[in-house]
Amino acid sequence: MWDFGEINSKLQKSFSESYSPQEQLDIEFVSRFIPIMNLSCNKLEALSVRVSGGKVEDSSLFSEVIISAIALSIIPVMYGLVAMARGESFLTVCKDFFEFSKHYEDAVEPLLCASELSLEN
Repeated sequence: MWDFGEINSKLQKSFSESYSPQEQLDIEFVSRFIPIMNLSCNKLEALSVRVSGGKVEDSSLFSEVIISAIALSIIPVMYGLVAMARGESFLTVCKDFFEFSKHYEDAVEPLLCASELSLEN
């Protein structure tokens, strides 16, 4: 679906050495799933802005409605699967996700910077 382009050979070697074949498949799945979720969230936000009377550029009402409907039907199922896998309640998983999303940049940015520095060496 999305072509991520060429992968730095040093990064590819480190990736192959650091993760099992199953972990590599899991990471690839998540990396391909993220753009889908990003598109879904963007369409949900655009639809929310449109419903509130705001103007939305570079988006169509049709795509917003269709993608939002699909996303809203899939998200609860995903949360339910995560809850089952973690042995936690659905509400706990939802709470954890929303709490994490508030602090996402603070938590992830240092990891990305550290990763970039290690690739340069």
